[in-house]
Amino acid sequence: QQINNNKKADADALIFQDNVNSFVINDKIPIGYINLTNVFNMVSYNPIEGTRFRVSAETNTSFSKRLAISGMVAYGTKDNKLKYSAGVGYNFARKAKGLYSFPCSTLSLIYSNNTYMPSYPNYDVAFFSLGDWDRFYFASKQEANASFLQEFPSTFAFRPFATYQKINDFWLYDNETKYELISKPIKNYSFGTELSFSPYRKEKFAFN
Repeated sequence: QQINNNKKADADALIFQDNVNSFVINDKIPIGYINLTNVFNMVSYNPIEGTRFRVSAETNTSFSKRLAISGMVAYGTKDNKLKYSAGVGYNFARKAKGLYSFPCSTLSLIYSNNTYMPSYPNYDVAFFSLGDWDRFYFASKQEANASFLQEFPSTFAFRPFATYQKINDFWLYDNETKYELISKPIKNYSFGTELSFSPYRKEKFAFN
């Protein structure tokens, strides 16, 4: 009887996992014209923000095959600060089937006001947030980015970009003590053009 119960539990677990995998696709949940994104980042924890609640979403190709709009809001129970981001992208390609369908001619504009950890990019994933918080660096920044990605059938591409970044706070959290590392905000500007050659794009993203 115990063996049969174990087999049934295993079968139920596999069915549940299969249902979850079909409901959550690449960390996204499709809901009509939008996708809830980063669904594994919706609740996390760190000693600076406390419990961090986050909701992010983006439009999908049911909304438009050229235009994509995205946004995010997050809130921490310790710092009582609202974090957010917003973005818009448009693919000017003649036969666009998605924002970055190959070969794309995509303009992207993004603005964010958020926190981050320089050496711990997955700090707000629920699973990783359960780690050791004895010593880490933590910062908040505002960032604006504009870029244009132009691809060619040869899979050669160039991407001119402009970025503005303002680091408002930077701390070292060491043994439950927070040390402020900057006395005033730091501003950075960057401009440039990236060149790339990506043969895999032709097959992988032809219809995305």
